Amino acid sequence: MHSLICPQCGQKLQSAFRNRSAIYSCKDYHGQAVTLPGVRALCNSSKFANMLWQKAYNQPQVNPAKLCPVCRRAMKSVPLTLPDNSVLELDVCCSCQLVWFDWEELEKLPQESSPPAEAALPQKARTIMALHTIEKQSRDYSTEVDDHPENPWQFLAGLMGFPVEKNAPPLQSVPCVTWLLGLTCIVLFGLTFRDLAGVIANWGFIPELWFRKGGLTIISSAFLHGSLPHLAGNMYFLMLFGDNVEDAIGKKRYILLIIFFELFSTLLYCIFASDTSIPCVGASGFISGIIALYAVLFPQVRISCCSRFFWKFYWWGMPAWLMFAFWIIFQTIMAVLAGSTINVAYTAHIGGAAAGLLAGAIIRTKKFAPE
Repeated sequence: MHSLICPQCGQKLQSAFRNRSAIYSCKDYHGQAVTLPGVRALCNSSKFANMLWQKAYNQPQVNPAKLCPVCRRAMKSVPLTLPDNSVLELDVCCSCQLVWFDWEELEKLPQESSPPAEAALPQKARTIMALHTIEKQSRDYSTEVDDHPENPWQFLAGLMGFPVEKNAPPLQSVPCVTWLLGLTCIVLFGLTFRDLAGVIANWGFIPELWFRKGGLTIISSAFLHGSLPHLAGNMYFLMLFGDNVEDAIGKKRYILLIIFFELFSTLLYCIFASDTSIPCVGASGFISGIIALYAVLFPQVRISCCSRFFWKFYWWGMPAWLMFAFWIIFQTIMAVLAGSTINVAYTAHIGGAAAGLLAGAIIRTKKFAPE
């Protein structure tokens, strides 16, 4: 059976048994995972477990700060009122029928004096069946060995050198803000294609003239692109990561954070390239923030890439957080080595990513909840 992963720190959970129920615990005391049949056994009653399942099933929203230890998808936060009128908020994955308890929450489960009368199977048999279900889910969602894409179009993207997602969380809403951003960039490129140099010179962002046109170039430059490959690359990464981030945090916060990412990336670019007169354009500043936020919210989603060795193609992947770590290291090295000698604003990428990490840290510590 594949290892279960702690949604708080990403470490492998350690298994143990209590009342013949499997409990998977984080060794750093972040929490414990229990199957739904295990919750029934620990409560010695189906009443609490059935109420928990019913509320989780009917809960439309997910909590991006808690990923299922098995499938790595966002779980649903379910508040329950206990007999003593205290509130216990648990995270539930309906696909895996798994419940996550923050540390010491498991001890608050209500207890019944007698075992459930409706149990048709012995508890040991039901525990074995629950473990079998977890193992099946783990095999279905695990990408530790097979990093091949899930959809045919992803093969083409991989052959073109682009990364693809594996087992990304399913969308709960249409990512209309992400699509609108992409459409705006594409339409503007089409309208300015015949005179790109002139439009960029007029509406691109120049650090030493940052307040020209009343500061509008800070925004206009984000929607302009210098070439078709420049546009295609930025739009691909926007669509790849933006839809899940928008879905997880809500459209209003998504819009506000994009503005924040763009302003922060522009600020850092100004600090390190204050004397340049070369216009800077492209959406990569706020897209870098989206990539960083994605890595924080969905750290265990696999990102796969394709490599070619002569006539053979190989797919390999790693968790999103690790892929982001390599990416930010590369951006930092290039920013140091290249300086302002090339037309790539690496410092803007770093600024956007730093803003994304900050936003992700706030979300993960629950300073505000998803919409």
